[in-house]
Amino acid sequence: MKTTKKTFVGKSKVEQQEERQEVTQYIFDLTESRLIEPFTDRRLDRDHEIIELLNGSRISPFELKKRFIAEIAQPWEVFFVQDFYAGVFRLNGWPIPEGGISEKPQIVAQWTNEVIYLRFTKDILDELRRKNPYMTGMWLRKEKHHQWLNDAGRAKLREFIQDAIDGMKACTGTWYDFQLAHAKKYNLPCQLKMRLDK
Repeated sequence: MKTTKKTFVGKSKVEQQEERQEVTQYIFDLTESRLIEPFTDRRLDRDHEIIELLNGSRISPFELKKRFIAEIAQPWEVFFVQDFYAGVFRLNGWPIPEGGISEKPQIVAQWTNEVIYLRFTKDILDELRRKNPYMTGMWLRKEKHHQWLNDAGRAKLREFIQDAIDGMKACTGTWYDFQLAHAKKYNLPCQLKMRLDK
């Protein structure tokens, strides 16, 4: 029996790869957001657990969310400045457009979650995903995650973005080298690459 490989007619390999990444990220986010449904006993139990933050203080996930998450979406403003994206592009060896970076590969959204939003804790990122889900039938969210942060959350976000920019400027290697150094410095998860030498 002959098998055929399904191709996307009229799309370049880069577009096909970006589309696959979007679908993969959507499925991951959807799965993550449904792991602990709101208003269940399991969710309430989780919200009342005590977690220890990196600075040694102890707090419940509920209080942590209250500290950084806004009740309603805030007006949009620029948080992720050109220096942030220029660092991402430089470390990946991508050409930086002359007029500035406005369009980015989909993978940059995933990296932004890993490098920036996970600095708050996974509970905060999960809450942002819950409050700001993908629009039905699309791979886009109605708002940006930062619009669901209150003033304290936005101040922290600015700090986290500047830390990332400083780390990218100091990195002379690749994006992966930066990810490893950043993850180690801020105790973040990082997917290790397997090296296959022949």
